[in-house]
Amino acid sequence: MAERLVYSGSLSCELGDGSSIYGEPGWSWVPLGHTCTWENVGGVTVVDEPSMMTLVPLLVLFLWGISLMLARVSKPQPHRSPG
Repeated sequence: MAERLVYSGSLSCELGDGSSIYGEPGWSWVPLGHTCTWENVGGVTVVDEPSMMTLVPLLVLFLWGISLMLARVSKPQPHRSPG
């Protein structure tokens, strides 16, 4: 959310350094991050999206949580001897 606040202005979507062509800023949830859209650049619409690498930390945390749950389930229970 902090990134969205920092990059919320149109000045953050310059097509290239010194190009003076500005696009419309946006936000993507998958992958998470800032986007820019430029319309009619050479007759096409150009969209700059965040890298799929932004999903790696979420995937690692998800797999870590699954591994903890599986470790807890597969943990051997102590046997009680009949008394």
